[in-house]
Amino acid sequence: MNWLLKIRKRRSLERDLAEEIAFHRAMRTADSGAPPFGNETVIREKMRDEWIIAWIETTLRDIAYMLRGFRRSPGFAVTAISSLALGIAAVIAIFTAADDLLFRPLPYPDPQRLVMVWESFRTDTHNVISPGNFLDWKARNRVFQDMAVFRENKTVLFDHDRAEQLRIQSVSSNLFSMLGAQPMRGRLFTAAEDLASAHSDSVLLISYRLWQNWFAGDPDIIGRRVMINSLPRTIIGVMPPTFYFRDREVDLWDSLGLDPTVNYRAERGRYMMAIGRLRPGATIKQAQAEMTSLASALEQENPVFDKD
Repeated sequence: MNWLLKIRKRRSLERDLAEEIAFHRAMRTADSGAPPFGNETVIREKMRDEWIIAWIETTLRDIAYMLRGFRRSPGFAVTAISSLALGIAAVIAIFTAADDLLFRPLPYPDPQRLVMVWESFRTDTHNVISPGNFLDWKARNRVFQDMAVFRENKTVLFDHDRAEQLRIQSVSSNLFSMLGAQPMRGRLFTAAEDLASAHSDSVLLISYRLWQNWFAGDPDIIGRRVMINSLPRTIIGVMPPTFYFRDREVDLWDSLGLDPTVNYRAERGRYMMAIGRLRPGATIKQAQAEMTSLASALEQENPVFDKD
């Protein structure tokens, strides 16, 4: 809190200076033979210049003392500096998370109705979910207005002779409409584009940041062909500069490719995350009770896959 002490000291010096100027002015006024007091503003500025010079000299002495200490005990200095760096990094990480989750409102309508939905096992609280369970959740629950799924990964974007690894979210086609998000250019995914059969030549949404940095804000970006992990993609939309979903570093979104006709419990495991929008008036407590009941029913129906 050294900066706070300096502010307080500066205020104290200003008060002392004002009192001394007032004293000398009163003395000159009382002594009719004394010379004029002079320009008060000039006097104040000269005194402040002297404070600055004194502060610089003190700072230089502190730096010299620090360097001498570093030469005498380099191991201790490195340990102290490393500890300070780790502490600052931890504070920044905590503030960043708090800024995202607590201070800055989410950029969607009625964000208080959005909740994450997880599978829960005896050994953990939050677990990625099965596509098969999700499809049953969505069809059979009565507390959510809508539910969507997504997964996060890294991918390589190719455009002509340029390539870069970027963060990508693969999402169900209804995610953006459920959030209440719209692209600033182009359009969102359709339900037909969300099917696995459509992935041979799939479509892609990009962030505003990527549009500006990679494509120089190209006004003809919609319809442009690029490659994602050597697979062709067509850019159909650009999301607004304020949009993000869970991770501000994501620059690409493609469709997840869920097929309601596939028996995912037989073919695949658990690899997705789910988000739901509560119906108006529904509470977290009601949602928890209903989903717990639904999970018990699914365990009875799928005793091997959904055990525990």
